[in-house]
Amino acid sequence: MAVLSFLCARGLSQRAACRYLNLTRSTFQYQARPDRNAELKTQLQAFAQQKQRRGYRKAWNKLCRSGRQVSKNRVHRLWKQGKLQVKKRVGKKRKPLLKSGSLPLVALYPGHVWSVDFIFDATATGTKLKILTLGDDFTPWAMTSLANVWQSKWRLP
Repeated sequence: MAVLSFLCARGLSQRAACRYLNLTRSTFQYQARPDRNAELKTQLQAFAQQKQRRGYRKAWNKLCRSGRQVSKNRVHRLWKQGKLQVKKRVGKKRKPLLKSGSLPLVALYPGHVWSVDFIFDATATGTKLKILTLGDDFTPWAMTSLANVWQSKWRLP
């Protein structure tokens, strides 16, 4: 824009100078309007610092209660532009698994590793069944199976 002002000061018309620099005259004549959201942005930033776990809806609600009429969409847009979003909570740190306990055991002989499993089924009349199977991982068959009608607790024989 300094070059354009220089050319205009040297006697070239604004239209000719813009054509020479390959600019539209509207770009040269553009006057930026003052930011009408400046006060609202400062209020939102103050709210975000004061109430860190609150979002734009709570901020909008507070503005409405204080008597300020503002659109929720406008508050949301300014909230996002100011990067005031509530940060995601970081999950709880858990202890790492032990290297020896992370892999399942491989059965080396009968009776070394046992598996327990529940199987759920229903009869033709709709009665729910719960079957407990107990098996040895080394042998290909189940050692025992206990069937029971669906109840809150087991009644073992």
